[in-house]
Amino acid sequence: DAPSVFSDAYNSYRLDTHAWTLRSDDGVYQNIPAHVPGDILTDLQMASIINDPFYDNNFLDERHVWMGDKKIFSNGTSCYNSYSDENGTLFFLKEEYRIPHLERRTRTWIYQTSFFLQNHKVKPASFHDIDDEHSSILRQTIRKIKEASQVQHLLVIEGIKMGASVAINGFTIGNVTNQFLRRIFPLPQSILNLEHENFLAVSFDPEIDTHGRFMACSGGWDWAPYSMAAEASCSSRRVLSFGIFKPIYIVQINKVVIVHVIPKVRFVGNPLIHPLLGGKFQLDVHVHLQVAKDNSHFLRSSSYCGEVVLRTPIMKDQIKTLQDCNIGNSSSSDIFLECVITWRMDILSTDVELWWPHGSGDQKLYTIAVMYRDICQRSSSKWIKRHIGFRSIALVTHKEDHNIPNEGTGTHGMYFRINGRALWVRGANVVPMSQLEGRLTDKGHVALVRSAIAANMNMLRVWGGGMIMPQSFYNACDRLGVMLYHDLMFVEEQYHAAEETNDVEDEIRFIIRTLLPHPSIILWNSCNECSRSQNITGDIYS
Repeated sequence: DAPSVFSDAYNSYRLDTHAWTLRSDDGVYQNIPAHVPGDILTDLQMASIINDPFYDNNFLDERHVWMGDKKIFSNGTSCYNSYSDENGTLFFLKEEYRIPHLERRTRTWIYQTSFFLQNHKVKPASFHDIDDEHSSILRQTIRKIKEASQVQHLLVIEGIKMGASVAINGFTIGNVTNQFLRRIFPLPQSILNLEHENFLAVSFDPEIDTHGRFMACSGGWDWAPYSMAAEASCSSRRVLSFGIFKPIYIVQINKVVIVHVIPKVRFVGNPLIHPLLGGKFQLDVHVHLQVAKDNSHFLRSSSYCGEVVLRTPIMKDQIKTLQDCNIGNSSSSDIFLECVITWRMDILSTDVELWWPHGSGDQKLYTIAVMYRDICQRSSSKWIKRHIGFRSIALVTHKEDHNIPNEGTGTHGMYFRINGRALWVRGANVVPMSQLEGRLTDKGHVALVRSAIAANMNMLRVWGGGMIMPQSFYNACDRLGVMLYHDLMFVEEQYHAAEETNDVEDEIRFIIRTLLPHPSIILWNSCNECSRSQNITGDIYS
C-alpha cells in the first residue's frame, strides 16, 4: 500500500523496509524473522513454527501457539455496544450476537526493529522556488527569521490491526487501538538517540481494548473460517491474526506539516440531463496543516513566511499564506493544532473531459498538486499529488417529471444517473481477499478490479465488515471505471457497531478525507445491515 501524504510530502525514513523480529513476552518464542507490513500468523508460517493456517483445521488445531495457554471466558459478555433510551434504560445489541465458550488470548507478542537517525538518513526537503510576483514582494518586505529551525521527528503508523503499545528506546509513546486510523506520534528529543542506534517495539497485548475497531470478519464470517478466540474485552468478538499491516516510517518536519489534501468535486446544475449542459463543477481543495502546540505562535508571528501552493492543469498556480489558515474549521489534540486552507474554483462542465463508468465512456483523470514552503527558512515539502475526475451523480427514486424534488427519497424505483445518463448497474460485493493481511498484495487487488471488468461489471460494493482497501484498489477503480458503493467499517454482528466516541468520529473523518478524491466512489453507506432503532433518541445511524 502506498504511504500517505506524510511520506509523499517529506523525506521519510521507512521502517517497514528494515529487518524485524518477533518474540513472545513469556520467552517461549524468540528472534523469529518478521515482516512489516504483514501479520503474525503469516510470519509464524514462514518461520515453519505453524503450518498453513487454512489447510484443514490448522488455524484451530495450532491456535495455542499464538494464543498461549487455553483460557475460556466465563458466562456473559463485557462488550461495549449498547444504547440508552430516553428513560435511561440500557439496551445491548441483539442477544443473537452473543457467542458462548470462546477462548481468550493470553500471550503477548512483540515486533522489534532498530534504526539510526543520523543526518544523512532523514533530511529536510529542499526549497522549491516558484517565480511569482506574490512571493517576490513578500521576500522584499518580510524580516529574516534569525531563530534556529525547530526540527521535529514524527513516527507515522499507517495501520496496526488489534491493540498494541508502541515504545521507543524503552519509553512507551502511546497505544494503537483502531485499525482504520493513521496514528502520528511526536518523538521528543529526550527519548531519541541522534548519534547511536534506536530501538522500536510494538507489543500486541491482548488486554488492550480496541472497542471493536478492527476488521469484523477477522475471526470468521458466513464466508470465512470461524476462530475459537475472542478479544479479551468482549467474549463474543472473534479474533484471529494481528500485526503491522501498513507502512510505518519516521518523517522530519520543520514547524508545519500538511496532513490532508482533500479535493472535492461537486456538480452544480441538473444531474438528470445528458449531456450535461449549462451546469458547472465546483472544485474545493482543502489543505489541512498541523503544527505542534508549542510552536503555535508560528501561525501568527511568522504567518508571512509560510505558503501553500496549489497547482492544477485548469489555472495558474494559486498561493495562500498561513494568514489564510482557518483554525475554526478543523480539530486539534493535546499535542497538535490544525488549521485549514481552502480554495474554491468554478469550472464549466463543457471545459473539462468527464469521468465515465466502464462501458459508458473514458475515465479522464486530472492531477492537482499541493506544496508547503517556508520562504524565510527556504525549505519546503515535496509536491503532494491527488488525481480527480469530474462527474455528476444522481440516485433517482422519484418519477422523472417536472415535479421531481432535488432531495429526498421516493418510491418510484431506484437507479443511478452518472453525467446525466441512466445506468444499468452490474456488480458484486467485495470482501477482504484474505483474513491474513500478510498475504495481501497490490498486484492481487488490481487483478480483482480487472476481473470485475472482464465480467462486464461496472460497480463493486466495499463491505463494512471488512477493511479499507489498499490505495492500489481505489486507483485501479478510478483508471478502469469501476464505481464503488462504499460502506463505513461498522457491523452489529460480533459487536463492531458504531459508538459515539471521539475515536469513531476521528475514524470517519480520516476515511472520508483519505478516499474523497477518488471519482470511483459514488455512494457512502454508514453500516452493514445495521437496523435503525426508532425508539432510541439520537440513533447514531440517523
